Amino acid sequence: MPSSREPAFDALRAAMLLSLLALHAAVPYITTPLGELWPFQDRSTHFAFDILVAFLHTFRIPLLFFVAGYFAASLYLRRGAKAFVVHRSRRIALPLVAAWLVTAPLTIAAFRAGAAAGRAPDASPASLPLAQIAGQLQWFHLWFLFDLLLYYAAACALVPLVRRLPECTKDRGLRAVDAFYRHPWAPLLAAPITALTLLPMTSGMLETPGSFARPPATLLANGIFVLAGWGLFLRREAVAALPARAWSRVLWGVVLFAGWLVLLVRLQAGEARAHLPAIALLAAACWFLVLGLAGVFVRHFATPRAATRQLADASYWCYLAHLPVVVWCAVGLAGIDWPGGVKYALVLLATTTACLGTYALGMRVLHRGSARATASASTFSSGRASPRAAVAAATAGSAEMAAEAKSKSRKRFRRRGHAPSGGSGNAHARGRQGAAGVDSLAGEAKKVRGRRAGPARIRRPRRRPRPRASSRSASGSRRPRR
Repeated sequence: MPSSREPAFDALRAAMLLSLLALHAAVPYITTPLGELWPFQDRSTHFAFDILVAFLHTFRIPLLFFVAGYFAASLYLRRGAKAFVVHRSRRIALPLVAAWLVTAPLTIAAFRAGAAAGRAPDASPASLPLAQIAGQLQWFHLWFLFDLLLYYAAACALVPLVRRLPECTKDRGLRAVDAFYRHPWAPLLAAPITALTLLPMTSGMLETPGSFARPPATLLANGIFVLAGWGLFLRREAVAALPARAWSRVLWGVVLFAGWLVLLVRLQAGEARAHLPAIALLAAACWFLVLGLAGVFVRHFATPRAATRQLADASYWCYLAHLPVVVWCAVGLAGIDWPGGVKYALVLLATTTACLGTYALGMRVLHRGSARATASASTFSSGRASPRAAVAAATAGSAEMAAEAKSKSRKRFRRRGHAPSGGSGNAHARGRQGAAGVDSLAGEAKKVRGRRAGPARIRRPRRRPRPRASSRSASGSRRPRR
């Protein structure tokens, strides 16, 4: 079965998940309170953090749903509906429940600690209902995973219905998707659809509350990007067209974001007529940045890299575990009279270090445990290490397991310098040969590493031809041939 890992979209997903750390680390230092979304605010605020949070929020969530739709289509079409449900339950549903049970109490405790210590502005609307808000349960940052489960359920229900459509209808739909991604002004074609889904949001922004009851407008707005990513996988040939205008689209997205930011300030000042143009600019900026950044990553990260893959694997853990760390670090620094930029850098550095460090430590413990379990299960009843286990460990690239098997074999058979009493010394000789055999087998395994796994071929030495018997008799006379 081919691998579902695609380096460009894998790196894009990791970058968007890790950007969430930068966004949440900046929220305590913005000048505009977020109310129930973030019931804590530091006194060292600056308008630059408002711009940073607004810019990241413009494209980060839509781009994550775009990539999620792409990978969901890949998984569904490769493995089928049943395997898709099992895989998504293990990768999304179980981490969602486990992470919420741990992070939600810690986050609520951090918000309460900030309020008890008097580290929220007294005049801030975010601090007034803090006792009630902190006691309310919500998804917090894990709402993204819950929405993904809703989209996956909708996909499992709709895909069998779409497959029943006539072939001509499905071909027209695929050609329309291909034409959309190859069009030079594709973001402007999709912006009106997104603008219609953003109209009910009176704040002029893409609203992403963490409540258990999911708003229909938010589900519809993000679902457009899931559908776009799903369609891109169905027409994978169109991925090659994304890098063509990538940087120009990113530039257009930044320009449109600046215009939207001006209208947003006017909207928050009470100018109601700025709502409609703000929504239009936000939808256009969102699509320009989504397609532009996707093209940038397809152009520059198409080659597989070990560091990128490891960072992509660690980004999911950082997303799950980062919020309590961010809040507790911000609460701890709130009583210190330092500039907001210094506090932001310290919070971001501490959160990143804690998340990546715990992930590396956890993976190291898991690898050691699996290596020891495999080595102990592959030993003989006599205590001698199995040469097959050493070959399998070396072939899989686990030099630690092979070295451990060799050291155990040598320690067990070289404790005494003489053969056991009552024996002929063959057991001791076999033990030394076994240790030497493990060395040779591990060396051979390194030579064949990377080749296709299969039974090892044993080269047998060629037999020398037997010398032909002489035709002369013992007396020297030549025997007559029959």
